[in-house]
Amino acid sequence: MRIGVALLVACTALSATACKKKSQCGMLEEQYAKALSSALACTPGKDQCTVQVDSSLGCRCSVFANAANAEHLARLKALRSEFDAAGCTEDQCRCMMPKSGSCEPSPSGEGGVCQSK
Repeated sequence: MRIGVALLVACTALSATACKKKSQCGMLEEQYAKALSSALACTPGKDQCTVQVDSSLGCRCSVFANAANAEHLARLKALRSEFDAAGCTEDQCRCMMPKSGSCEPSPSGEGGVCQSK
């Protein structure tokens, strides 16, 4: 809900086209975050976190994801293409590029999540 309120406030100062673009970019970023969460799912103890993907659409920092999660990885790629095609802009961000990933137990205790190192 907070994003919607922020967009409403920001959109009052923008043209309708710019506002629609900002809203579309925000929705794509939310969808990317959800797909990334699924792409990071893994089984602790297995060497699954081997493919690098962007950590978000707004910043091209990399994280390692589970290569076996092909459907979610394809979704990430499609969302990146939509984001770029829509003319969405990226933030200036600084990040350390990870060298590897490993599957660690998730905080909930169910399954695991890829951690980049």
